[in-house]
Amino acid sequence: MEMSELRQLPFETTLMGVARGVAEHYGLEVSVPVLYGGSGHAFLMNIHSELCPSGPYCWDPEGLDRLLPNLGLRRRSLGFFGPDSTPEERARAESLVREHMEEGRPCSILNMENQLITGFDRRGFDTARPWPGMDFPPARLSFGSWEELGDEVHIGFYAWERCDTAGFPDLLPKSLDFALSLYAESSSRAFEDYSMGMEAWEAWIRGVEAGHGTGHGCWWNAMVWGECRLMAGRYMAEASLRLGGMHPELVELAGEYTMLGTGIRMAGDRSMEAGRKVELLRELRGMESRCFRGLRKLREALR
Repeated sequence: MEMSELRQLPFETTLMGVARGVAEHYGLEVSVPVLYGGSGHAFLMNIHSELCPSGPYCWDPEGLDRLLPNLGLRRRSLGFFGPDSTPEERARAESLVREHMEEGRPCSILNMENQLITGFDRRGFDTARPWPGMDFPPARLSFGSWEELGDEVHIGFYAWERCDTAGFPDLLPKSLDFALSLYAESSSRAFEDYSMGMEAWEAWIRGVEAGHGTGHGCWWNAMVWGECRLMAGRYMAEASLRLGGMHPELVELAGEYTMLGTGIRMAGDRSMEAGRKVELLRELRGMESRCFRGLRKLREALR
């Protein structure tokens, strides 16, 4: 069985690449900036204390899954499995995925990355690689053994359904409420050893000061979170157009988030001296604070 039309776009934020592919599969007319902003992902930041590259993946998705239906998508978890999962548990998950796909619902996995499952045969699933020309992550998942994952088995399976969308005037304030909650309730949302919201900036600075600023993790966090803030800027710009230029705060935020996203990408430079990187991150933290104040002002204007 093959979903031949299913494709995953090469975003750094692989969850959004999956979501975009599912939206296209269902014929949903949702732009990429609205996908990032309306789901709340554009406003996320999650940083491990040692700048581990797992930051973009190890956070509670409950808030995002609550917002996705506004865009016409509903993601359902089919289970999470570690290296000690039993053959029966694995077989049950594989059966559920096949049933959803046979009924026309796309499915995805999250192990090292988020990947769409594009088809299956008698031996296993075919999985999309997010970035063309790369041998990572695996393009296959063998039934039962999941041998392609090696010792890194910590995999979640998801089914994606279509649902009714919300109008943009309803979608925008809900996404802003979620964004503001990330700043106000960051400590309660983060997993152990991770930091979210404004606290993520402090963790990033401490990580660089501890010598982790030249590693893959620092670079990858910069790529993902920089992309998210750039999309937040485009989301604000599109919102301004959709609302007929009624709210000048949107134009200001579009510029602020674009500069912030560009700066975050710069913080991924592995050759940048640690002191300069810490100085840059402090400047970016101040920009994020201004964006927070702008979001709060915008939310009040929309009431």
